[in-house]
Amino acid sequence: MTAKPGFEAKAAAWGVCLLLGFGLATLWVRERWAVAAFQSGFMALGLGLLVWRVARPFPISGGWVLLPLAGLAGWAGVQIALGWTVHQFTTLDAMTEYAAHCAAAAVMLVAVSRTGIRQRLVSVWLWGSTLIAAQALLQVMTGEGRAFWLFETGYGNEVLGPFVYKNKFAQFAELVMPLALYRGLAGGVKSRVALVPAAVMFSAVVASGSRSGVILLILELFAVLAVCWRRGLIGGRRAGWIAAPAAGLFVLWGTLAGWDLLFERLLTLDPLSDYRWPVMASSLQMARDHIWFGTGMGTWPLAYPAYATFDIGVVVNQAHCDWLQWLGEGGIVMLGLKTWLLGGLAWRAWGSVWGMGLLFVMAHAAVDYPFHQLPAFTAFVILTAMLAGAEADESRRRAGRERLDTPARGSAQ
Repeated sequence: MTAKPGFEAKAAAWGVCLLLGFGLATLWVRERWAVAAFQSGFMALGLGLLVWRVARPFPISGGWVLLPLAGLAGWAGVQIALGWTVHQFTTLDAMTEYAAHCAAAAVMLVAVSRTGIRQRLVSVWLWGSTLIAAQALLQVMTGEGRAFWLFETGYGNEVLGPFVYKNKFAQFAELVMPLALYRGLAGGVKSRVALVPAAVMFSAVVASGSRSGVILLILELFAVLAVCWRRGLIGGRRAGWIAAPAAGLFVLWGTLAGWDLLFERLLTLDPLSDYRWPVMASSLQMARDHIWFGTGMGTWPLAYPAYATFDIGVVVNQAHCDWLQWLGEGGIVMLGLKTWLLGGLAWRAWGSVWGMGLLFVMAHAAVDYPFHQLPAFTAFVILTAMLAGAEADESRRRAGRERLDTPARGSAQ
């Protein structure tokens, strides 16, 4: 029995949905088994699709995503082989992590090779994320630190659905918000329902008290409006009429969620008592001392204490600036590979409009660490692959139109 055309895309799509759903649902689990199952699932699925492609070749577009991810895994291997890491096992763990990212991106590229499947995946991404946001909104007000109201996380507050840290949830919402806004603005009248997911996500971030998250979501609203107007997707007057009710919807849902915690955190904001700035300063010094080869990917928490200038009585596990942490852990090579990935992504995300959330998460990484939680960062990688697939599909359509418009040789214009 021969497989139907597109079988591999359907298998990849189901695999992405099930594995990413599992990964996000188990973010709160501290034990290693959850991450190990998530990584193993994507690498096994990626290997299976590779074998299938050898047996029955099928096209894959958007492969530019895979090169920097594979390069990051390879650079970790070089650090281990040449002894350029302060802890080999930790760097091996980082190498495995980037290999899983690469496998997830490859699986997603296979899934989005079919236009219809990609469109359905976009809808699944939007509405699945909305369910997570709605549950997070209810839970942050009633869950008392339990994931899904059932599972103890060890945290007394800031638990939103499976996310045990408010900024992690905010960064997840930043990925999805532009898609909801784009569908609500650029579609027809029936598409206005997509503004509801945007409002739900905004209200959940308000309830979490994430200052940077709320600011970036508001900026996303106006950025999407501006780009849609600039490209003629909506007129200037219509943009104004849409902006007003959208802003009102955000205020209404924010009020339902409660502005108290957010206002309290804004009013008590004291930059001088924010520990992330001296941590960043120490990270910069560490990066200067290891500018070429780094301390080893994944080893920032181990190398940082030698550069710490203060002690607040808790373990500092991240630099609160991913860009500095990459430079310190992997030197110029790692920073270059990340810049290659994120720089190549930047103009594509801006061009798509709905992928602009990727840019805002990149900006958020300057003052936080959105790229240091495996399943959540894999969502970033998968959305990047989805964007690459959409771009490749658009390129094929343009090429098809150009062939149709080109007169046959010897014919008149």
